[in-house]
Amino acid sequence: MSNNFPKRMFRFFTKAVSILFNCLIVIVLLEVFFIAVYYLHDGMYVSAEDKLSEVKPRYIHKLSSCTSTRSLASHPYLGYSWLAKPYCKSFDKQAGHNGLKFPLEKNSDVFTVLVTGASVPRQLLEKVEPSLGEALSNRYHFQGKKIHVLSGTIDGWKQPQQLTMLLLYADVIDAVVTIEGYNEFTFGRHHSFEYQFNAPVFPIYKKANPGLMSHRQISLMWGVNTLFEKVEDNGILRRSKAVFFLLDIIRRYAKKELKVAEEMTGMENIDALFRFPEGWDQLKRMEHYMQSYLQHVRYMHAIAQDSDLKFSYFLQPIPIHGKPLSAEEKQRFSKGSRYRKNYLVMADHLMALQNEGIEMNSLLDVFADYPGTAYKDRIHLLETSEAPGIMIDRIVDELANEWQLEPIEPMGKE
Repeated sequence: MSNNFPKRMFRFFTKAVSILFNCLIVIVLLEVFFIAVYYLHDGMYVSAEDKLSEVKPRYIHKLSSCTSTRSLASHPYLGYSWLAKPYCKSFDKQAGHNGLKFPLEKNSDVFTVLVTGASVPRQLLEKVEPSLGEALSNRYHFQGKKIHVLSGTIDGWKQPQQLTMLLLYADVIDAVVTIEGYNEFTFGRHHSFEYQFNAPVFPIYKKANPGLMSHRQISLMWGVNTLFEKVEDNGILRRSKAVFFLLDIIRRYAKKELKVAEEMTGMENIDALFRFPEGWDQLKRMEHYMQSYLQHVRYMHAIAQDSDLKFSYFLQPIPIHGKPLSAEEKQRFSKGSRYRKNYLVMADHLMALQNEGIEMNSLLDVFADYPGTAYKDRIHLLETSEAPGIMIDRIVDELANEWQLEPIEPMGKE
């Protein structure tokens, strides 16, 4: 037996190598196949990592990471707000919504400005230097008063959360700036305008209100979350088109199952509260949605006027309009002509409010002279680029002109 043992081991080893080699060939052929399939589908080469980030479900985030949604809590009027004790240190500097950091009384010694909106204005206020608040307070004052900026921003917010913020804090501020448009439009378009304008962004609302979800939903979300996290952390798997294909199938299945599970939870009532009546066609729903948006802006302006506050609205820019795209942006944002057309229709309706004496500002052309990469995704700015500073400068200049702010003289100048 000892004489045959080396031969058996050799045969076993060669067979194992042969099997592994054949498996490797199959894997390579599958990868080449899916690269070709997605190239034909997309009309260009898009990396698996980029495709993964585009289709990743909104409830997916690293369990160990410091993300905004892990620092959210239910709020009786705003839908959700920041936790009083943030989940991680990067949210310690949040300016409020938890009742601890927002003022309860107006400070007559400073000119207090509330900036409200979702994740893009939060970038400008909290993720870049100098921030929007620093730029405004360091360059200008109002009638001798130092400008103090409050961050009333949370990822995923949309109207009427900005309107509600103004209602809650109108008596302790001197001015309000709302920077918005993208979430308001995208929410309606994503759901084919089946829901009324004042509906919350459901995925984030559910995360901040877990009591609305069933155990089945939570388990499914945790499982898919973990799978995506493992793939994203693996340098080989996250670059594979074949792996992306499998993940996309799982994502579609999870989406379908979550929808079924949703019908058996508290979200069924939320859905019924905000869904348009049966029998309304899409055109009627879109018209009602747009008119509701205009009314919300009018309400904010009316509250500001009644409370003797300064008010200014800024419409967010989008990558596929008003900017010379960089090579990287062309690869990511080559499609979307219909989206662009509809967004511009909304912009026209909003800017027409200027005829009613409302301070409306469009940032659609803010990057018209910037050929570099300004966006890291379909709406968020690349924080390491010049883009945030360009937008901040534009906003500050507009506010200085509208509110007649006075420039701060440089030190030593007489």
